[in-house]
Amino acid sequence: MTLLTSMSLSPRYLLAHFAPAIVGIIVKRLVKAIACATMLLAASAAVAQTTNGDARESPVGHASVAEAYDALRAKPGVTFSKNADWLVASDTDGALWSFTPSNHPAHPSVGRRRLLRHSDGGWFVETRILCQAGKAACDKLYADYQLLDRRMTEAIRTPKPAPPSR
Repeated sequence: MTLLTSMSLSPRYLLAHFAPAIVGIIVKRLVKAIACATMLLAASAAVAQTTNGDARESPVGHASVAEAYDALRAKPGVTFSKNADWLVASDTDGALWSFTPSNHPAHPSVGRRRLLRHSDGGWFVETRILCQAGKAACDKLYADYQLLDRRMTEAIRTPKPAPPSR
């Protein structure tokens, strides 16, 4: 039996072997946080930005919620699921699109979230919203998304206790 008493590992070795696992954990936490956020949004209401029908002005790159939906339906590799009556599209670029249900006060609206990396190496959630409902409903939706973004960021940054060893 060999006992390893000390080991010097290069930063390159550590990055190559441990960075993918660490990033995987972060991504899993974000996906869970986004799923929770979508459920919380379904229980609340709310809003964001509107455009004048010009995709260049749109925060989500589409002139309307219907256009965004149609583009995602036509895009190969995009998958759809339901979460508390919200339609969620998982885009091929890693973005999650959340479409309000028809009975939501801010309907029609869509939120697009992506996990991005700061130049300092930290992670953050980019949220873009297109709301085509009334101003009050859209303002509430936007505020709800901001609150959930803060909660997701905290969840990503808060260390979780290690599982008990056996």
